[in-house]
Amino acid sequence: MAHNDRDNISTRPATGTGTLVHTKDLKDFDLPKDAPDPRGWDVRSADGTKVGKVEDLLFDTGERRIRYVEVALDRDISRETGRDYALVPIGQARLNTDNDDVIVDLSKTDLAAAPQYDRTRLSRDYESSLQSWLRERKTVVRTSAGSGASTERDVGFYGSPDYDDRRFFTRGRETTGAADRARTTGVGDRISDAVDNVKDRIDGNPASRPGPDATDRRI
Repeated sequence: MAHNDRDNISTRPATGTGTLVHTKDLKDFDLPKDAPDPRGWDVRSADGTKVGKVEDLLFDTGERRIRYVEVALDRDISRETGRDYALVPIGQARLNTDNDDVIVDLSKTDLAAAPQYDRTRLSRDYESSLQSWLRERKTVVRTSAGSGASTERDVGFYGSPDYDDRRFFTRGRETTGAADRARTTGVGDRISDAVDNVKDRIDGNPASRPGPDATDRRI
């Protein structure tokens, strides 16, 4: 099953004046030099099962933070689930720099059960459905484990640790001192120049601006 719809992807309003953009569509986009580039890395579930590869990262131009890992699912999973891609909030993933893997806190079964992601119709409605599904899943996991209620606070749509890219770049780092360096690297600040380079293009595209149903249509 080919993943050949790169030219058909969509952007959609994020928070404030920002837009969610695929990093491969940002000219001269660079991650901090002391942070690895996970695009193209294998994606594995927590038990080590390979589920796909990192197709791209979705970047919030308003807050200058990476919000999602876009996963191109392996062909056997695509055949079983009828879907080619999955969207994983950045805080639900971590790096394994020893093996150049991205580990996601979701199993193969979870990826099949999550709301189906259509990268040509990315919308806030979809994000909300994914967020609700993750919240329900966490409740089930906590109940099964016998733990108490979550202490996370609702401080905005991306306020949950599930959307914290700093967790992604620090959790699971095996290299001595890498986590400390990543904490101070300022992922958002270091890539601001790349965003500024494409600001005029984004602002000039009405479909990229925040507003009701701006991208809730196939383009």
